[in-house]
Amino acid sequence: LKAVQKGALQGAVVFVDVHTTEGADASGIFIELLTQMGARCVKQWNWNPRASTLGGEVETVNVTPGEVVGKIGITHVVFKDGGKRTLEKVRDAGGVVRCVGVGWVLE
Repeated sequence: LKAVQKGALQGAVVFVDVHTTEGADASGIFIELLTQMGARCVKQWNWNPRASTLGGEVETVNVTPGEVVGKIGITHVVFKDGGKRTLEKVRDAGGVVRCVGVGWVLE
């Protein structure tokens, strides 16, 4: 692994859904690396695209000046062998959330 660049992911809010092929949760190491690079990792992605109102359960996140992720609550999903629902939510976000693989974190 290359030296971790401090702050490289400043402003990113990331949900990590990484599992082994056997189904065990393997998110921990990626959360640690992302946090070291300045990202904020969330344990749950509570946004429900089908709900008419969110009731304030997801905070507004300022990604860069003038850009607001808003009620969706995250900027990225790191995904490997995770839940089908996670991918459905990424699709429903209409391009606001970037879905990346584990290689994106490691590069």
